[in-house]
Amino acid sequence: MKIAITADLHWGISARGDRCTVRLAQRVVQINPNILILLGDTGVEKEMDECLARFEKFRGVKLLVAGNHCLWSEARNVDSMKIYREIIPATAKKFGFHYLDEKPWLAEDGSLAIVGNINWYDYSCASPIIAAKHPDCETMYRRKEFLNGWHNDGRFVRLGMSDSDFTKHVLAQLQTHLEEMNQHAKLLLAAVHHPPFPELFYPAKNQPSDDDLIWPAYTSNRAIAELLPRYEKLRYVFCGHTHAARAAIVGRIRAFNIGGNYDWKRLAVLDLPSEEVSFEVFR
Repeated sequence: MKIAITADLHWGISARGDRCTVRLAQRVVQINPNILILLGDTGVEKEMDECLARFEKFRGVKLLVAGNHCLWSEARNVDSMKIYREIIPATAKKFGFHYLDEKPWLAEDGSLAIVGNINWYDYSCASPIIAAKHPDCETMYRRKEFLNGWHNDGRFVRLGMSDSDFTKHVLAQLQTHLEEMNQHAKLLLAAVHHPPFPELFYPAKNQPSDDDLIWPAYTSNRAIAELLPRYEKLRYVFCGHTHAARAAIVGRIRAFNIGGNYDWKRLAVLDLPSEEVSFEVFR
């Protein structure tokens, strides 16, 4: 079984990046894996339609998770939870994708289950250095600010609840899916957008600025790093979001951040049962 995985295609942001996505989609058809997984940030609103359409010629199983950019909306009458719960599922179905945030995927023979969702951030990964230097940082985090700018989720994501509550919601859903699939599958793979382990966060800088140290607050949460290793059958975790390719071994889990940016893309191929993971870059 071959599983192709990519992330952060961000259709519509960069003409060069879109050309790379087209080449990546053509490569997927050429490789002809059994399964394709898109790990979030495929596009915003109509751009998601245009991105998913590029994979129309691929006839294998197609799986999708949402990304934070997928929840952006400039229309004041469309909240992000409606996008997450209604619009993305409908778009996924239209283009033949299974929406993992809604339901896990299980192979007919029970050999593999794939669970996943957007994951989210609750500021629990925030740097203690920032807390020491800026006692009001919790207020800054709630506003999704930096010292010299802001995180655009603060402008375009409207969840109708706190980041902490949304994090609890998506983790509860993920745990439910893990428990269910742990009963039915021989092997589990987790596919999430925001990286679940610190080893997959933004690469550390030798002399990080305060804004560099603020980013982890908006990157993930500590609870998912504690949740995933509980499942002995979970051997692979793939994520995106940071646009930085990283890899780590966390207990029994082989974990990968796909990488890829607005102007270039990266494709991973996991071969089972050989366990070989290979990568291809499109520039």
